[in-house]
Amino acid sequence: MLQRLKHHFLKGFKIALGTVLGIVIAELLHLQFATSAGTVALLTLLTTKRGTVRLIVQRLVSFVLTVVLCFVVFKYITIPVFALLIVVLIVAFLLVVFKCEAALSVNALIAIHFFTEQNFTPTFILNEFLLVLIGIVIAFVLNLFHRYTAYENELDAAINKVDKKIQSLMKDIVSYICHPDSHSASWGQLVKLEQSIQQYIKDALEYDENVFGTYSQYYVDYFEMRSFQCETLHLLHYKIRKIRTMPEEAKELADFIEYLIPHLRETNDPSAQLLVLRDLLEAQKKHALPQSHEEFENRAILYHVLLDLEDFLLRKKQFVDRLDDEQKILHWQNKG
Repeated sequence: MLQRLKHHFLKGFKIALGTVLGIVIAELLHLQFATSAGTVALLTLLTTKRGTVRLIVQRLVSFVLTVVLCFVVFKYITIPVFALLIVVLIVAFLLVVFKCEAALSVNALIAIHFFTEQNFTPTFILNEFLLVLIGIVIAFVLNLFHRYTAYENELDAAINKVDKKIQSLMKDIVSYICHPDSHSASWGQLVKLEQSIQQYIKDALEYDENVFGTYSQYYVDYFEMRSFQCETLHLLHYKIRKIRTMPEEAKELADFIEYLIPHLRETNDPSAQLLVLRDLLEAQKKHALPQSHEEFENRAILYHVLLDLEDFLLRKKQFVDRLDDEQKILHWQNKG
């Protein structure tokens, strides 16, 4: 929590510093509407590092569009307020179509400057360009100085928490299979775990947007994988609860889950566990036929539970197979 507050404070400080720097530099250059340079810096700093780069490109391209539109529209429409209306309408429409809405505020500001001054000389156009340039350069430079090491540490700690909680839930499954009359409050924690994972996904997305490198996508993919596995645990738990009387084959299921628990960690490749599970599935087919309808239903449920566990492991296997060498070195080194 303290690290998160520190992160928010630093972000606020950057925005405040960028706003002031923009105004000061514009005033030192004796630009008209000097405060607008601070506004551009503020609006650009509100986004992430990657978002800042995208926004810089959008602002520069749309600036040219806005200047051309203002020059043409204000020239042929003699009522300035109507001309401003048309310019903003066209710019807004085009930016929405091309999904560049974030660049609209600055372009509207530039259009208002042309509306106010009715000046289309090269000097005034350069004035407006410098306002935009000062703001985006300040935003880009300040965003480079923000390190996200603390965020990475928090995400690593979150991975550890999620893995331990999933291991705990798996132990409850074993306990229930062995003692069907037992009741555990831990399953009520599964919903809370899913909610936590959704927050971790949001944090991971913010981290990914502020770090230039493919390795940062690792956290997003990891928590999405665990989110899928939690959904599988819901199904698995529901099916096991439907078993009226545990058949003899349930012991094999409990033994497999108990074997699986220590491997439910970040750096494990579940290939070996999948092979063991598939051998278990084949062995299930060779068992003697059920002697009653109830036994048939119970064994069928157990078989589907094994298939759910296969989906559970396959999702982790897909995650591992998609990792590149950089991600494995940065995230698995010293964790194995």
